[in-house]
Amino acid sequence: MTSPSNYRIHISPRFRRQLRDAPATLRGHVAGVIALLRVDPITPSALPILVDGEDVHTVVFASGRGFLRYEVFPHRRTIVLVDLAWLE
Repeated sequence: MTSPSNYRIHISPRFRRQLRDAPATLRGHVAGVIALLRVDPITPSALPILVDGEDVHTVVFASGRGFLRYEVFPHRRTIVLVDLAWLE
């Protein structure tokens, strides 16, 4: 059950395709990141975050081996997962 204060997650079609083709390790990382982002997508202390713009953020995985880019809509309490990459 989610708290009313948690952010909703939307997945772009591009992200969905990228996740479908991702290795299991990356899918596991993504699941963990989503759990943290639901609570605080702007300053989650447990994640290395780069701010690309006012509402666009990038999570960097495992020594720069991959990234997850997302957009935050604070007034709607919504996050859109936009892009995902992993270097083998």
